[in-house]
Amino acid sequence: DQRFLQATARVLLTHGYRVEEASDGLEGLQMALQDPPDVVVVDLIMPRVGGSELVSFFRQNPYLAGVPIILLSGVLIESAAVVEESSVDFVLSKGPFEETMRLLLSGLDEVGNGARGRKAITPRPGIHERRQVVELLNIKRDLASVLEGAAAGILEMDTKGCVTYANAGA
Repeated sequence: DQRFLQATARVLLTHGYRVEEASDGLEGLQMALQDPPDVVVVDLIMPRVGGSELVSFFRQNPYLAGVPIILLSGVLIESAAVVEESSVDFVLSKGPFEETMRLLLSGLDEVGNGARGRKAITPRPGIHERRQVVELLNIKRDLASVLEGAAAGILEMDTKGCVTYANAGA
């Protein structure tokens, strides 16, 4: 969500953080490969390359493997299994904007102090699983398994030669 991305960037900037915004997972990956960030904040649901694929690529790439990752998402309840399998450092649930920013700033402070590996999922009261989201996440996971299981690396490129998709084998 571009509005959420821009509002989050403004809050982080006002707290002294340098912020590089990416409109989707692939753009974020390309930016990280050019200049590895100190920390990455990703959502599970992003265009072109989703959060779980992005995390997987970071963890399998020696150049990016040590970068702390904060997962910030509004579909954590529906995707608890995906979150548990991921190797992120912090998991934060989206809720009211002010509360979400408070949690994010706290998580960034903890990462800055060397804390890592906390996967506490704190569902918001009154939030229930959305069946369609669960089904879409399952389909996405299954498709990702097929692509990841391919013996050869798979790269998809646009007409300008920019990578638009890459599996872990690539």
